[in-house]
Amino acid sequence: MNGSPFTAFQTFTGRIRRVRWHRDNLLSCSENATAAIWRRASQLGNRFMRTKLLDSHQGCVSDVDSLSTDKIVTCGLDRSMKVWSYPQARM
Repeated sequence: MNGSPFTAFQTFTGRIRRVRWHRDNLLSCSENATAAIWRRASQLGNRFMRTKLLDSHQGCVSDVDSLSTDKIVTCGLDRSMKVWSYPQARM
C-alpha cells in the first residue's frame, strides 16, 4: 500500500495490543488496562470517536473480541477474562 492512512488514532497512552471490527465499530485493547469501542463519526469524515471505554482490568488488556451482536470479551495479563454488554460500558 502507498499513500496516507485512511484515519489515525492518537489517544492511546500504552501500546495497542489488538484491533478488531465488530459490526460497524472498531474494538481495541491496549497496555493501559483498557479496551474501547470506536464508532465512525460521519460528521468528521474518516475519523472515529471512542464511544465506550471498558476499564476494569488491573493491567494490560491483551485481547478483545465480540461474542455476539451485543457482547464483547476481554482478557488481560491480570489473569481475568471479562464479558461485557454494551450497556455496561461507560461513555
